[in-house]
Amino acid sequence: MLRMESTEHHVGIRLAGDYDELERLYEALHAVVGTEFEYDDYEASRLRVLGVCYDLRHAMMGDRGAVALPNGYSRDIGKFLNRIGPDKNMYFTCEMLWPEAIFIMLTLDDFIDLYERKMKPHVWDLTVMTVRSFQSAIANCLEKTVPATKFNNAKRYFKPYAPGRYNRFTTMYVDDLNIRHLEMTPEKRVNQLSILVKRLTDFPDEYYHLHHQVLESARRHNCHPTDLRYNREYPEDWEW
Repeated sequence: MLRMESTEHHVGIRLAGDYDELERLYEALHAVVGTEFEYDDYEASRLRVLGVCYDLRHAMMGDRGAVALPNGYSRDIGKFLNRIGPDKNMYFTCEMLWPEAIFIMLTLDDFIDLYERKMKPHVWDLTVMTVRSFQSAIANCLEKTVPATKFNNAKRYFKPYAPGRYNRFTTMYVDDLNIRHLEMTPEKRVNQLSILVKRLTDFPDEYYHLHHQVLESARRHNCHPTDLRYNREYPEDWEW
């Protein structure tokens, strides 16, 4: 089972899982987002999900980190079974910035809808269930991180799904939220998490201003919006 916790300075989420769990999630995310430009209006969001896949792949290679966690195997169980075994398992880890993780959690609803319309899977399809479990883990991590009153405010925006919410979404807005989040103190980051959910579901005027700027720039340069790059730089280094 995937495990998630907020990082020490509340910059993001630390995901931990064994090799099989990470590989299953990696394959499921690839499956639901489709191939390049298969869903043209979702290509920018697709690239953000593939960014998570990139980190998962490197985590499985041991390039990100690892942690030993209890597995429930105790000395008493070992005596009963007459077998010696480890009481901890090694889990591979990787991190996601909080705004990025919340956006991924939300936009995956659209990709699941697209996948189900294309594949007509059965109700217990493993791909969908794996992605839903990933979304649930992010939401549960958010609930454990913020005060109950703030989570209740955020939960109001976990509305019954409305297909197409992230159609042609300008993901540079996620970059803007990521950078602003990094510039905050740890305390303010926690206080702002519920507001991030609101900003990524009930889009504010600042989002639409950026969205129209990006579309106009893409039209002027005769290119796809994903060919454009955000003009603000991420900090070169930070402590998770």
